[in-house]
Amino acid sequence: MNKLVYENRELTYKEIIWQELKKRSRTYKDKLQSGEYRNSRLEMAYFLAEEGDYYRALEYLSELVYYDLSILYNDLDDNFLDSYIKNVFKYNQSRLKIGPGIIDLIVAYQKELGLRDDELEKLILDQIENLRSEVEIFTDKECVEIFFKERYNKLDELEEIYKKAEIRYRTNN
Repeated sequence: MNKLVYENRELTYKEIIWQELKKRSRTYKDKLQSGEYRNSRLEMAYFLAEEGDYYRALEYLSELVYYDLSILYNDLDDNFLDSYIKNVFKYNQSRLKIGPGIIDLIVAYQKELGLRDDELEKLILDQIENLRSEVEIFTDKECVEIFFKERYNKLDELEEIYKKAEIRYRTNN
């Protein structure tokens, strides 16, 4: 870090950190290291929140909602997919859930900004509408619905969304 500070004397320390976070994120994305990419986006959200930029932090956390509910893997392998997909469509046992703590962070930042649920829903949907993954199980709208159903602990309604996604997946694959 000292070297970066010395080489970039015209930038503030925080600007250097942000550049490094962006660089790391791009590197992971370019190398198709989806888990590392996802985690780098979480780091960026934390950084933005520490700076008081809760809106942009929510934008980054919205990406995590999408990625956590999508199948991301580095090598497209049918055997892996067949094995993985078996543990997706029953909500209680699913591998596709929003990561621990992400919902709490989103809610905390929503409160900091004084956003209503409908405003948060629009923010998340706007942020994820252009994201794509190797295998999409849920629609963008379903990702947002899952966020709110998990937030408000509506387990029966979550099961319905997962069943609907299974029917769609099985029909199309």
